[in-house]
Amino acid sequence: MNFSKNQLMLGAAWALTVGVGVFGVIRPAVSHMSTLEREIAEQRAELTRPGSAPETIERLARELTALRALGSERMTPIPKESGVAALVKDLSEAFDALGLKQREISTGTARTTEEASSLPMSISLNGPFPEIYKAVRRVESLDRLVRVQRLRMALPAPSARDTIDRGGQVKADLLIDVFYAPRSAAQPVKSAEVTP
Repeated sequence: MNFSKNQLMLGAAWALTVGVGVFGVIRPAVSHMSTLEREIAEQRAELTRPGSAPETIERLARELTALRALGSERMTPIPKESGVAALVKDLSEAFDALGLKQREISTGTARTTEEASSLPMSISLNGPFPEIYKAVRRVESLDRLVRVQRLRMALPAPSARDTIDRGGQVKADLLIDVFYAPRSAAQPVKSAEVTP
């Protein structure tokens, strides 16, 4: 088949018109339709989701109650007063029960942070490792908030005739922060003054 030049031009024009129609008009319309359908589906999903309906408020109230209960279970209280004398007495009784007679407990100068006041406390213990371990666990599990800043354990210096200590005796030095006087959320925190 031989095509004339006019027929080829007419065929090319027709193909161009179809191409422009498909890619210039129909494809954008289909793309726009799919975008509209997706937006309609999102809006339907949004409408089926309860907003401030009573069931939403009840669900949120239950979740808040559960979170508060979880928080109160995990929170170690911070007492309003330092109660250092009672704390030292409790620790001394615990150390006595463990048979740790060689000990020293001392406190430093109190500091105030944005959250609470803290008092550094230094504890030195000498004794068998299992009892020292139990004493450290007791300090970590106090019924008040404390933070162990440092824990050092070492063997005591050997005697002149024995180079290896086989008695299982260790020396432990703990430095802890004892927290008290918590700042409630209602109290404003004083910001530092900045001078220009």
